[in-house]
Amino acid sequence: MKKNIVYIITIVFLITGGWIIKNVVSENSDVAQDFPLESLNDVEKIENSKTYTSTTFGFDIQYPENWVVSSNEKEIGYNVSFSSISLTEPRIPSNETKIEIMILDNNEEDDIGVWVEKFHTADQFANTPVGAVKSIIIANKDSILEIINTAGNNYVVGYIPVTNNKVMMVTGPSVNHRYYKTYFQMLKTLRLNFERS
Repeated sequence: MKKNIVYIITIVFLITGGWIIKNVVSENSDVAQDFPLESLNDVEKIENSKTYTSTTFGFDIQYPENWVVSSNEKEIGYNVSFSSISLTEPRIPSNETKIEIMILDNNEEDDIGVWVEKFHTADQFANTPVGAVKSIIIANKDSILEIINTAGNNYVVGYIPVTNNKVMMVTGPSVNHRYYKTYFQMLKTLRLNFERS
């Protein structure tokens, strides 16, 4: 009798353990494939776009013309957001999104990889599980894209050096969201004005 119980428990463990391992591996595999693009060159252009220009930080970026822009460029803690819907309450409906740009300090003028590592270590909010990381050129700068798991969703975040002591963080939608492609379309249009002078 004891032998049968041990046998049954072993079988149940192997089946459920195998299921858990299979799902963890497939989840990680899916996340790892969320950056199939080698560069932004193959990303399509945004049809019917407008351009947002930051005079404070000297950059511009295109966004869909029917999206809503809000900015606190004159306040401490620069932030601009591009919303696919006019927001009347803090929560965004699940089929809509907000792409947000923040400018953060890089006082030690670290390489972007080092800066991102320090950012994750120092910032409690940023210290969330990272599912995938990709080095990529954005606006002619060595930049980093990450997929970060927050509240069970895999969100995309980009880090782009703006100057030696400033980093742009661009947060986007989850990887299975209908506006996921729009995020990359916008990143493709990002221009850092000081490069052109």
